[in-house]
Amino acid sequence: MTEPMPRALLLQERLLQALALALFAVVVGLVAWILATRLRPSRARALGLSLSFPAPAFNLLDQDGKAFDSARLQGKVWVADFIYTRCGASCPTLSAQMAALQKSFRGQEGLALVSITVDPRHDRPAVLKRYANAFGADPSNWAFLSGDADGTDALIEHGFKLPVQRVRAPDGGEHVDIPHSSTLALVDRHGLIRAYYEGIEESAWPKLADGIKALLDEK
Repeated sequence: MTEPMPRALLLQERLLQALALALFAVVVGLVAWILATRLRPSRARALGLSLSFPAPAFNLLDQDGKAFDSARLQGKVWVADFIYTRCGASCPTLSAQMAALQKSFRGQEGLALVSITVDPRHDRPAVLKRYANAFGADPSNWAFLSGDADGTDALIEHGFKLPVQRVRAPDGGEHVDIPHSSTLALVDRHGLIRAYYEGIEESAWPKLADGIKALLDEK
């Protein structure tokens, strides 16, 4: 005849069983959470913000002739485009759209816009300031930047990973043709380039706005 288990041992066994069940439930819940996270894309990923490589560091001059270091953009979501003031093709479209973007996000902290000239020999700060004013740019979060020509080319090609053609534009003339990229780069709060957008495609701007909102919501 089997002797009954002592009460203390019985309680201990039941406690161990309860702990085992609780641990099993925690493990199952954790696995379910991981699977759900991996299988359900984040809002940013759903919007195609899948790139993740460092934006380049730079030290240029803004439209007021003051030093503008990329460190000023730390902790902000920012958009960079590449223009020049004597451009008669894509640049006016890019700048008009950037102006509309600034207007739609007016009052939104943590967002910055950066326009870098590909014609720095002509586009000195005073020239860029007149250009910025023509598009109603708010200098509080939209900077127009210039630097030396070779450094700017290297910044675009090696830093932003965009094609650039080294063309010495003539000094005269209201409009000159400098082949350059009309692509915009979207950078997150951690200084990582997350996506590119083709600026002369009308359909790209709503997507860019959605991407900005997603990155502003990221921690």
